[in-house]
Amino acid sequence: SKIDTITGILQQLNSMEKNLENKKKMKANQLVDIRKCTTSFFTEVVSILCFGQQNPPHQDLIMELIKIVFDEQLQSTKDFGFSERDKADKIPVVRSFLLRLLVNYNSESVIECVNLYLSNLSKIIQDNHNVCLLTIQCLEDAILKKSICQDIAKNAKMLLAEGETVVKLNSDASLESNITIEHLEAIAKLRFVCSVVGDLLYKY
Repeated sequence: SKIDTITGILQQLNSMEKNLENKKKMKANQLVDIRKCTTSFFTEVVSILCFGQQNPPHQDLIMELIKIVFDEQLQSTKDFGFSERDKADKIPVVRSFLLRLLVNYNSESVIECVNLYLSNLSKIIQDNHNVCLLTIQCLEDAILKKSICQDIAKNAKMLLAEGETVVKLNSDASLESNITIEHLEAIAKLRFVCSVVGDLLYKY
């Protein structure tokens, strides 16, 4: 399974890191460079193996990937990487790497995982504004990616209707309440429409 594959890769990369650190001839700056390259390799593998298909990754796999950046027991966050030696953030922050990959899918299983992830983050991150804003920006990027090959005006009109409907239904939502990915996506759609209108007004 893909979970076994990712787990195996993590074990191999961590073993390689330990072996390199034990070599006396390796300089500190060399280890840093190797670590950066290895982290880039791991993120690329995750992007292609787990998110390179049209069908969304399995829910169990998503939750395993989320564990890399969020420790539920310790209530802490860390950067997305392969190393077991990565330290937790002194101040919890939301990471965009996984979010940008996940928001490209609209399946119920993915939405459920993202909502759980955001809910857990909101409990430990003091400023919910940052969590919401970063999520909205990731959603906007996903909308833009999907809109490239579509009719801009027609797509903007559809997004406006969709976003407006959801926002009206959740008009009493606030940052103190449990804001869902569906609500943030509606805001992202409205923001995207505003940017499209702004571009059209500037051009014409």
